[in-house]
Amino acid sequence: MNKIKAVRTSVAIVAWLTLLLLSKYVKLSSLLGSSTMFIGGVATITPLLGGLFSASSTGMLLTGLVGIAALLHQIPITAGVPTMLATLSWATSRYNNNHILSIALHVILPLTCMVIFALHPVAHYAFAYTLYWLIPPCVWLARHYGYGTGIFMTALQASFVAHAIGGTIWLFIVPMTANQWLSLIPLVAVERLTFAGISALSFYLIQYSVDAVKNLRVKKPLTTP
Repeated sequence: MNKIKAVRTSVAIVAWLTLLLLSKYVKLSSLLGSSTMFIGGVATITPLLGGLFSASSTGMLLTGLVGIAALLHQIPITAGVPTMLATLSWATSRYNNNHILSIALHVILPLTCMVIFALHPVAHYAFAYTLYWLIPPCVWLARHYGYGTGIFMTALQASFVAHAIGGTIWLFIVPMTANQWLSLIPLVAVERLTFAGISALSFYLIQYSVDAVKNLRVKKPLTTP
């Protein structure tokens, strides 16, 4: 059984890495003109780590990715914080292994980002932009009562957790007018739904690859009389 588990884990890692490499060529954010222009296709695949692997495996893979990005001088402007929190969102949503952490991540964090946005001297005129950040708390609440447990909802929740923290960081590093923020509202809807859809589809593809080896059996070695 251990060998079968190891094979399935290996298949999942290979499938995830393949999608990750392919996602490097996806530039959805720039096409849609979102304020989070630093978000690329990689950000839709990386967070799946949290839903596919154990905490230790996820930590090692994330550390490896950050190390490679640092060596290539490709650390994003947000230092990868949105992607890491999205990964954590997947982990807490899929395995429900830390109730307090889930509340902090899906309820307290987005609401705090909304408050920060509202207190900003310019951005508060575009407070409507932050209403998207109510999605993670709403999904958390639905899941708490037995709803919203599907993969797409998990992907959507993680996507808006990343968007909330990413948007807040962006607020202080890139000067924007209230009208610019407001003009992005319809674009963000398309962007985030697209990201969530790609993440959910990718998750199913990886799971399909893993299920392909589900019925593998380890043959017993021949014994000599």
